[in-house]
Amino acid sequence: MDIQLAFQNADVLRAIIAAGPGIQLGQLAADTDRDQSNLRRTIERMEKAGIVAREPGSLTVADAALPIIAAADIAEGKAPPPPAGFTSLFHAQIAPDPLNPRRDLDSEEFKEQLDELRQDILQNGLLQNLVVRLAEPCAYVKVLDDSGKELPLYRLVSGERRWRALHAAIADGDWPDDRPVPVQIIETDDLGHRLRAFAENKQRRDLSPVEEALFYKTLQDRDGWTTEQIAEQATVSQRQVQLRLQLLSLSERDQQRMSLPKEHPDHLSVRDAKKKLQVAKPVTLAKPSDRPAIERLILAETLLKCAREGNSDGYYKTEIAHDNSRNIVEGEALASLKAQSLVYPSGPDLQTGRHSLQVYYAARNWLKEAYRDIEGEPGSVEYLSAVVTSILIEIFGPEEAAAVTTAGTYKLSWLNGPFELSEEGKLRLAESEARKAKQEAEAAERASESKRLLAAGATAQAIMEEVEASLATRTEFAAVDGRLALVMETAEAPLPWGMRADGAVVSANGSVVITGKLGAEMSNARLRAMVAGLNAAAGLLTPPEASTERIWPRSAFVQAMAAHLGDGDEFMPEDQAAAYARETLEIMLKGRGVVYGAEPITWDGDLAASLVDDRLAQRGHFEPALFDEEA
Repeated sequence: MDIQLAFQNADVLRAIIAAGPGIQLGQLAADTDRDQSNLRRTIERMEKAGIVAREPGSLTVADAALPIIAAADIAEGKAPPPPAGFTSLFHAQIAPDPLNPRRDLDSEEFKEQLDELRQDILQNGLLQNLVVRLAEPCAYVKVLDDSGKELPLYRLVSGERRWRALHAAIADGDWPDDRPVPVQIIETDDLGHRLRAFAENKQRRDLSPVEEALFYKTLQDRDGWTTEQIAEQATVSQRQVQLRLQLLSLSERDQQRMSLPKEHPDHLSVRDAKKKLQVAKPVTLAKPSDRPAIERLILAETLLKCAREGNSDGYYKTEIAHDNSRNIVEGEALASLKAQSLVYPSGPDLQTGRHSLQVYYAARNWLKEAYRDIEGEPGSVEYLSAVVTSILIEIFGPEEAAAVTTAGTYKLSWLNGPFELSEEGKLRLAESEARKAKQEAEAAERASESKRLLAAGATAQAIMEEVEASLATRTEFAAVDGRLALVMETAEAPLPWGMRADGAVVSANGSVVITGKLGAEMSNARLRAMVAGLNAAAGLLTPPEASTERIWPRSAFVQAMAAHLGDGDEFMPEDQAAAYARETLEIMLKGRGVVYGAEPITWDGDLAASLVDDRLAQRGHFEPALFDEEA
């Protein structure tokens, strides 16, 4: 089937389908605004191509033509918004993401990164699809196709840097505004949108601490999430979520300073930000006589347990029993201490399912101030044992205090092990073990697949080397279709294609067809086979592998010159091209007074081509100034 013929006459095919098989030629000409005699010839051509079928009194469209009509509908904006999946949109149809947690879009660092990305897109194209979702119609933003039909709008979910780089390229006239942009359309709500945007930036480590805090604040305010839910989703500790949220108490100026590059003299680190917050909001602790004894006991016994376990070097955290093991008084006291940022109970842990209690450094200092009459190192087991005994005597009397001290246990039963998991903790542990088993299975599967691919690649590489050795003995090929070379030349990627040492595929004019990065991701043998097959189909030999070094081997350099002669308007036979290339190189070396490979000249394919072009243009006259260091 002639796809181009069907695509060009999609309006005629639509009219036939709409009117039914009994449509007359005159009516079809009127419906499509075409000349009747020309339309008759077009119908005859489409009948021969199998696009339409004619019977007496009947004209129908072939089923094979229906996908072509559907593609034309999308291209002309006549089709409804495409469903979730991969497609192409105009840049103007895509609006930036107001939910993006990034806030440094005006910084110099971001602008520099954006310019680098813009240059990469202009050179290599858009290598990764944008991700979008369908947006609500907007009264003040309308995008129309060539016929004036309004096109649907989409909201960017991920890929804002790429979208902005394209926007800058369009504004500068370097990228056509009607060039389709490859996208993936997904179905999601605002929450899913926010989570995806956060995950993308977090993976690239692109978010500043303040931007991270703003994202957490949005989840709290818009979605009613707790800090524990946020921590689980963001795979960080609940304490980190709380600390990030505290950063929003900083002044606007200090928040901006945290987004500056670390090497900037005005950059505010997280450590310095915490100090500013402590100065701005000092913790006001009650006097020893005002604080309930049960709160002092919680602090003292927890610190004592940490000291006995060796967790007393500035990080006081220990395992405790789950909430059901505490009585009402103890629970209220613990909640009070947490509200004053002296302790932080957490759990069940996502990995182990266990509960823990952390005591902050400020609480240890307060306890030291409260019991300054007790001698000893504040963090030592001896000192803390004395403090606990003092509190137990105050609450329960000497006998009870002596009994607890002698047993070596804790009055607070939920500090004594062994600890049983709560039902929720058991569920968390089971989920963790399931995740771990799944990850191990996936890793084993990836390792097996990698091993298989390596073996297959090695086999393919050996076969390809035999093929290339065989091809090297050939001097010519019979072209499968002579138009193939014309197609690639029209696409500005003329044949023959060749490969560079870095895995890139280059055309005969030196332009990069497949980047080294993409080439490295493909099997080397597979890529080489594709290049050799394409060249052979056009009746051309594949040139030798091009070097990426500053100094190519002299034989490769001369061969590149000869190949360039064969590609030019003034075609030379292969033997004449080789002799002409060697002669041209000698002229250059003598005219410059240098030997091959001399610095600072870059002896690569670009220089080889320029030497040939210069000599052909000047008919043998060589100008040494072309190779000055400024050139």
